Amino acid sequence: MRAKLELDPHEFLLRDSLGETLRALAHRADSKGLELAAHIAPNVPDALIGDSGRLRQIVVNLVGNAIKFTERGEVVVEVSLANSVGQLSNLPSSSAADASVIRATAENGIVPSITGHGENVPHEIELHFAVRDTGIGIAADKLDRIFNEFEQADGTTTRRFGGTGLGLAISRRLVRLMHGQVWVESEVGRGSRFHFSVRVGVQPRRHDADDSIPILLENLRVLVVDDNATNRRILEEMLKNWRMRPTVVAGADDALRELTESVASGEPFPLVLLDGHMPETDGFMLAEMIRNRPELLSSTLMMLTSGGQLGDVARCRSLGISAYLIKPVTQSDLFDKIVHVLDRSNVMPPSSSESPATIAMPRINLTKTPMRVLVVEDNIVNQRLAIRLLEKRGHSLALAGNGVEALEALEAAPFDAVLMDLQMPRMGGLEATAEIRRRENGTPRHTPIIAMTAHAMKGDREACLTAGMDAYLSKPIQADELYRTLEAFAPKADSNQPTKNDEIVSATTPSPSEPLIDWSAALKSVADDHELLHELIHLFLESLPQWLLDLRAAIERQDQPTAKRLAHTLKGSLRQFGAAATTKAQQLETAADESQFAEATTLFSELQAELDQLRPKLLERP
Repeated sequence: MRAKLELDPHEFLLRDSLGETLRALAHRADSKGLELAAHIAPNVPDALIGDSGRLRQIVVNLVGNAIKFTERGEVVVEVSLANSVGQLSNLPSSSAADASVIRATAENGIVPSITGHGENVPHEIELHFAVRDTGIGIAADKLDRIFNEFEQADGTTTRRFGGTGLGLAISRRLVRLMHGQVWVESEVGRGSRFHFSVRVGVQPRRHDADDSIPILLENLRVLVVDDNATNRRILEEMLKNWRMRPTVVAGADDALRELTESVASGEPFPLVLLDGHMPETDGFMLAEMIRNRPELLSSTLMMLTSGGQLGDVARCRSLGISAYLIKPVTQSDLFDKIVHVLDRSNVMPPSSSESPATIAMPRINLTKTPMRVLVVEDNIVNQRLAIRLLEKRGHSLALAGNGVEALEALEAAPFDAVLMDLQMPRMGGLEATAEIRRRENGTPRHTPIIAMTAHAMKGDREACLTAGMDAYLSKPIQADELYRTLEAFAPKADSNQPTKNDEIVSATTPSPSEPLIDWSAALKSVADDHELLHELIHLFLESLPQWLLDLRAAIERQDQPTAKRLAHTLKGSLRQFGAAATTKAQQLETAADESQFAEATTLFSELQAELDQLRPKLLERP
């Protein structure tokens, strides 16, 4: 029986909502070296009324597939106004012999609208979304099947990349529910462009103070350095809308030329936006070149990068970079950060007594002793949490997805501490720790290793001690416990010899409460960082469908190690939000561990029912 899909209209801001959605997908795109960007036409209203959660679900499905089937290049989401309600502009037509188009029209019948959200019926508009990629494309004879449930474009493609599953079929149902249409244009080897339209309401015009452009932005010159043409176009349009004067260039040579000429003309650039990842000369190298030329010190530097790398925060501090933002950057985040750094510097060069390092990275709660930390974790939600919490504290970090990668990382570079998950594919945390200690045997080295586990199983503490671990944290990780435990191992200024704990430290957290979500516990775990919590939620919701598909398949084929590991991963993510469903996931992990597959099948169905209740609650703002 097909599940009933319903709409929950509410007020939301389009640009922030889309930005948060894409930010949750940014790590996946960056791991493949892809640019992920969004462009919303300036004439598209921002304050809307509609089901932002369902809209987010469609975007996650389409963008997730685009990332999956794209090996290089970019994935871009474009939003514009359709010509009129009920009629889309620029309906696709095939001009190339080997390109094809399929258009799915709305089903007949009564379709829920935005009306009824109060006494006054809002003005309605139709939005046109396009998700384009530079991926493998879809063959013409496969296009008419890809929106069907469980249909795949090609067997070979499915084996190589993984299938699309129910994502496209559900997206089509949701689009129809919002009185829209969905279609795709594609050409093999040249990428795809998925289109859909939705009908939404427009909130009454709000005359807020935020509508005004600060005087410090008026006519302000800004240099944008980015090797990606799409990003340059998006940033140029944003800055012009704020009545700034942008100049855009593709690389370091052009940037240095523009900066030098601007100084010679007596009109230097007060602000420079740098892309962190560029070929040959990246943003950090360019920032260092700029800081080494005294005549260019008057420029305030901001870094925009597709993904956080080891040492980025520390490098920003040392180079006097005033802000560090992860792409795709929302319009509101960029605006707020520009205003903040310019207002902070009064658009003036730093005084001679103030080194670049002292003006870097505002609003970061820095520890006195920054550490180099290796995070060994296969769960993408926990990875993102570690990145944000550690970088907020001023630590630098590297990621490893399993014990094998951890050993390779430790061979390549020294670290002050290791945060080690216990259950991972290929090599778990206990095995990796034992191997690290074996390699350190006979040397003066002793790298502190802190265990992380989603549930304190009987014998875990003893096993950690036996393997050679120094401390123990229970998930969901609490920010204050993480900082306290980790920084106990910070290198001492008067000693080069780290000290190993004789007694393992145990940081425990309370069990989940009865409500579906314990928002207070969830916020505490991220140090009351609402933005970080929302990012983790979207990462979880994006990953959940594939986790469930893989978990069900593992149970059906009675694959005990895989079923146990996936249940453990799911449990750990649920604990991060203080979700009551954690208990069911724990029971499922235990059943899988004991190879009780009949019981596991029942528990899986019960867990799915609880997750169906949890999903809409996770999208509510605490």
